[in-house]
Amino acid sequence: MLTKDDKRSRIGKIGSSDVATILGLNEYETFYQWMNYYLGLIEPKKETPPLLAGNLFESSIAGFYMAISGNIITPASGKTYVHPDYDWKISHPDYLDKYGNPVEIKNVGQYSEWKWGPDGSTEVPIGPYVQVVDQCIHLGRNTATIVAYFGGADIRSYKLEIPPERKDKLMKQVIEVYQSYIEPGILPEPGGRDLSVLNTRFEGAQESQVVANEEVMRAVTSMKYNKKQLDQIQVEIDESQAMIKNFMGENTVLVDEDGDRVATWKRNKDGEKVDYKALVKDLDVDRTTLSKFTEIRKGARPLKTYNPKKLKEEKDGTK
Repeated sequence: MLTKDDKRSRIGKIGSSDVATILGLNEYETFYQWMNYYLGLIEPKKETPPLLAGNLFESSIAGFYMAISGNIITPASGKTYVHPDYDWKISHPDYLDKYGNPVEIKNVGQYSEWKWGPDGSTEVPIGPYVQVVDQCIHLGRNTATIVAYFGGADIRSYKLEIPPERKDKLMKQVIEVYQSYIEPGILPEPGGRDLSVLNTRFEGAQESQVVANEEVMRAVTSMKYNKKQLDQIQVEIDESQAMIKNFMGENTVLVDEDGDRVATWKRNKDGEKVDYKALVKDLDVDRTTLSKFTEIRKGARPLKTYNPKKLKEEKDGTK
């Protein structure tokens, strides 16, 4: 688990847990998102409950692992391993085994269990694998262990042998990304997974216009075409739903000939909606008093596309 000092030492640096992200191998965060946080363009993410739980349970998982395996591991927190040739590259392993090899603790949980192989295998997701390869680079080691906890009594360890050529290749890729994007502060091109970051970054935009280039015009055309296709698909989905619901009628579960469930149609829990206008009137509360308990949420900024020819025809009255 990273200490406060560890977190401070990471400012402006690239840690082992960042490597998968900057190389585009992190399924939970993109390089574009990471760069926005790194450059201070948007506020850093708050610690999510799963991440917080992982940090809090780390020592317990390590203790559980030692108890059932007989292996002794010691905390490595509080020490920052800096690459001998690149001071911007650092590492903070969770634990070290008796030989000084890195041991990474992961609180996985049941929903991601399918991504991991059986205990004692080398089948681990690419993100954690890249993380320990990078740790081996900093520690000058060729062996690493990942200890993963899945809930209950399900704890597994994965001992990984890291070939030197793999460490060399990874470091070469990291240096290339650092020199091309991170050092000069150049943002990579955003993708579909980056829409939430773009919405946050530009939510305060004022009324203005910009002339589209050819590439952006192609994107607009593609978006309109795909939206039309999506609308048609939604029509077909609605028709299928109507047929299925009509067939099910009062039944809540639909099964195939083997009795396996293929669809359900159940009522969700009833929700509550407060009529605040009636409440204000009934309690004789003025708007000023009500505003003290009112949170103003910024309006959404949806992206809409238009047909210039159609707009011109409507403006000229030719249609």
